[in-house]
Amino acid sequence: MNLIEKSIIEVYNKLESNRNVLRSVTKILNSKLVVRLSRRHKYSTRNTRNEFVLTFGRPNYRETNFIKACKKRDIPYEGAFKVLPVKKRKSNVKR
Repeated sequence: MNLIEKSIIEVYNKLESNRNVLRSVTKILNSKLVVRLSRRHKYSTRNTRNEFVLTFGRPNYRETNFIKACKKRDIPYEGAFKVLPVKKRKSNVKR
């Protein structure tokens, strides 16, 4: 298995182990390559299927800024995971 295939498996395992909490997981392989797996719909126990969107390629704007900040502070960023939590619903009840 090559590096991208291993990263896809790692990202999937991390997303599935925290299925109620996480919406998206990104693994930064180097400054020019990231692997991201995002859940398409909010997780529900009634779901009979799971839909994911797999993206790999150049980092987006936020990830590029994260990499620059890590380089500036000499923090190792290769192999780092970035997670995006599930958005909570706002209630319409006025208090």
